[in-house]
Amino acid sequence: PTSGYTEESVTLWGETSNKYVIEITTDKDGATLDNFADDMKADYPINLTGTEEDFKKLYAFGIGDNKVTFYFTSAPTTAFNVLIKEAI
Repeated sequence: PTSGYTEESVTLWGETSNKYVIEITTDKDGATLDNFADDMKADYPINLTGTEEDFKKLYAFGIGDNKVTFYFTSAPTTAFNVLIKEAI
């Protein structure tokens, strides 16, 4: 995504600061992310493809039920792909 970010004051790891936040709730084909396991957390590998400059802006991410949330220090300027692999 290159749009749809909101600037929010968030608390991550005990630190409160403004971040650019986007929640992804559908896959690349528009299907709802409804097959995520309950309590799937950030210990699952995540692979992001995009520009190095944009990923320097990635501060944190969270994997929750039916969504993935990204927190950036500033909004990325290029689109990127996300691949999440569930450990079995």
